[in-house]
Amino acid sequence: DGETGVVSAVARVTVSVAPVNDPPVPTNATVGSNAGQTTVIELSGTDVDEGDVLAEAFIETNPAEGKLYDVFPNGTVKGEIHDSALPKRLTSLKVAYLYTPSDDDPLGFDEDGVMDVDATFSFSVADEAGARSVSDEVKMRVYTPFHALQDGASNVNSKSSGNVPSPEYALNAGRTSTE
Repeated sequence: DGETGVVSAVARVTVSVAPVNDPPVPTNATVGSNAGQTTVIELSGTDVDEGDVLAEAFIETNPAEGKLYDVFPNGTVKGEIHDSALPKRLTSLKVAYLYTPSDDDPLGFDEDGVMDVDATFSFSVADEAGARSVSDEVKMRVYTPFHALQDGASNVNSKSSGNVPSPEYALNAGRTSTE
């Protein structure tokens, strides 16, 4: 102890330091979708922690136009995600988007057939230890049914399902291009 000259026995102490579980970082994306078709989107991100994998995703905000649906691990699209349920925990890292224009909607689109639709939504991801990311965005590029038929939907970079409406659908009700 320094005053009495008594020396204690040597003791060994092991200290384990566990690293902080850093939250994953979501990957923002721009995804193409055809109007009138459901498009399944895989939400992704990265985790700097060795061995951590993304386990779940959360929808933080819905798009102003169009609807989001939960996609089950088996690929079944079911259950619209309503604003009242946000943030919505997804049953997989996938979400489905559908934009169905009505005859009352103005149909403006550019030379590539991209419609003037506010279809951005935000999401976050979490790792298996529960660390949750800040949110990031997915911006949907919605193509007119007419343009999707013209180029065989090659401008769409995600998996789509459903029927493509006829070309007349995009041209009816006095709708015109913004070219």
